Amino acid sequence: TATSSGDILYTAIQLNLADPWGDNDPLGFLVRIRAGTATVVPWTTLVPGAPNPQDTNCEGTYAVNPNTQPLPPLTASGAVQPAPSVRCGIQRPAINASAAVGPDGTIFVASRSHRLARYAYVVAVNPADLTPRWAASMRNVLEDGCGVTVPADNRAGNCTSAAPRGVDPLTGTNPAGFISDQGSSSPVALPDGGVIFGALTNYNGFRGHLFKFASDGHVAGTFDFGWDITPAWFPHDGTYSIVLKDNHYLTGGPYYITQLSGRGALFQPVDVVFLVREHLFEERAGPVVALGAAGLDAFVEPLHRLVLDLHVELELLRDGLADVDLPEALQVGHPVEIEDALDQFVRVLHLLQGLLADLLPQPLVPPVLAEPGVQPVLVDRGELRAEDVVEQRDDLRIALHQDLARMTAATGPRRLAREG
Repeated sequence: TATSSGDILYTAIQLNLADPWGDNDPLGFLVRIRAGTATVVPWTTLVPGAPNPQDTNCEGTYAVNPNTQPLPPLTASGAVQPAPSVRCGIQRPAINASAAVGPDGTIFVASRSHRLARYAYVVAVNPADLTPRWAASMRNVLEDGCGVTVPADNRAGNCTSAAPRGVDPLTGTNPAGFISDQGSSSPVALPDGGVIFGALTNYNGFRGHLFKFASDGHVAGTFDFGWDITPAWFPHDGTYSIVLKDNHYLTGGPYYITQLSGRGALFQPVDVVFLVREHLFEERAGPVVALGAAGLDAFVEPLHRLVLDLHVELELLRDGLADVDLPEALQVGHPVEIEDALDQFVRVLHLLQGLLADLLPQPLVPPVLAEPGVQPVLVDRGELRAEDVVEQRDDLRIALHQDLARMTAATGPRRLAREG
């Protein structure tokens, strides 16, 4: 990251080359280059309130397959069984995340425990001496798990009926926004001195959450999408708005571009644009209507699914039982296996083989705006893999003939009507 004064900022990690992602504590650094001279700051000095790396009382996740039983588990008295305690591990920079610089020069960076992705912080650093201004945890902020985004119906893959409202099924406590090393979210400095950051959460269909921190470090708002995003903002009418993607992965869509109000206690959607065929927009008056986007795009949607599944598999392979972050089934036919390093490696290879079978046979044709005539039916994608390749190919040929005239008359993207 380059500052307006010509400084260069970057983060670094001194990994253990023999076991870079194992149970060790690699040192991290914030580096500033000014007029050819480097200043190196130990990362642990930027997050002084983080747990001691050697403490063994940090919260892990239940070491169970969430498809086999409702979570969180309860004791005989009906209380939530605590998740296992594990060693906390050292804080270090988020991989693939760059620093952001605020209007007053404040530097914003993202930090996570090397062992536990759910112990993550957004940090504000004084530009004068590179000391911490504040470090805000993304733990114990969210309250939209069991009974909100996950049904508490005592069914396997969902929450126990007696689960406290809003908790994460895999911990039994308030959900934490966590930083995945397979993502590329970076902090974004805002014109009011605050900062936003997109963190991952699994229980809400892998959508994650966007966190907004005020200039003093308190949480000013959240929005229920944040996975792998570095949003944009733009000024208007004496204020500003935030623009981000807003994807529903497990149902194969819809995919939105959402505009959020940048001010106020909570993020409020201002405009929502429905993304069809990557760049063409379908105009609707009144509320946004999901048009059943699953199956509309023969190339983009399988690619999104590949990226998401690879993220899940690699996260499971690297973290192990100390911080499993298993995907929640949510009754959409997304099975997971019990944790095993060798099995996970083989599983990733089979995942690539199976998903590329979806991608390679698809004809690469210009995007076509098509309106499905029936509601999508959610099934386990492994059950109909062969039929899916044939059907999507036939659907593309039919859609191409039906919508050629409409594509010829199209003049470009159109904005959706503002929501009331």
